[in-house]
Amino acid sequence: MLQLLTEFEAIDSGADNTDEGLSVDAIDDRHLLLKTVCTEHYLLDLRFAHGPEAYQTAILELVPEAGYLVLDALLPAAGDKFTGDLPTINVRTRVHGIDLKFHSVITQRGVVDGTPFYKVPYPEAIDYRQRRREHRVTVPLDKGIEVRFHSADGAIVIGEVRDLSPNGFSAQLPSGDPSIFEAEDLRVCAYEIDLPRYGTMTAAIEICHVFPRHGRAAPRLGVRFLDLDPRMERRIERCVAALDRQQNRLH
Repeated sequence: MLQLLTEFEAIDSGADNTDEGLSVDAIDDRHLLLKTVCTEHYLLDLRFAHGPEAYQTAILELVPEAGYLVLDALLPAAGDKFTGDLPTINVRTRVHGIDLKFHSVITQRGVVDGTPFYKVPYPEAIDYRQRRREHRVTVPLDKGIEVRFHSADGAIVIGEVRDLSPNGFSAQLPSGDPSIFEAEDLRVCAYEIDLPRYGTMTAAIEICHVFPRHGRAAPRLGVRFLDLDPRMERRIERCVAALDRQQNRLH
């Protein structure tokens, strides 16, 4: 399919549609998720912003170095008539039993042997609420559980734990630069977390995702614990149970 991309016809909208999108790193969570969708041949449910009708399509090719992907022809084929106005599209599927959703826009249209295909920029974000294997509890804002991430070059990023489970946690980053975690060799790093009543715990973690990577909103990290010893596991489980009891009393 890559050799066909030069045959894209610019959509006649009065806009310049030839610019390529921003490149996407091979370890970017968006690329990894869409690569799974593509290689495992998931069907996509595509809807235009103007109406509720659903059309099926699939990802033919990913071009992360140019920041776009290629979608197959729509079924039913009548959906093709809506692609001439650079429409916003809402896309969803299920990956490993979990809903995956994103929105983007069709920027160009191509035709090969009478079959259309579409150029779509990588979405800015993908909603993929991967379920944890263990119970997690929300950390109240007034509890102030601080976490300090240490990169290999000595940089420190300070965050606040927003939810906690025996398997991992998510943390909001009011300060520091989350871009240090985008490098592959920094996805596993050391951290310190101040557990209420249980002191400071230090261990290794894996950074599973950073969202959003850019923008005004404070980014969040999704984190998985690595190689916890039994004592640390018990401390985390007790902290989760204590937070859970406190919230249950409030309700």
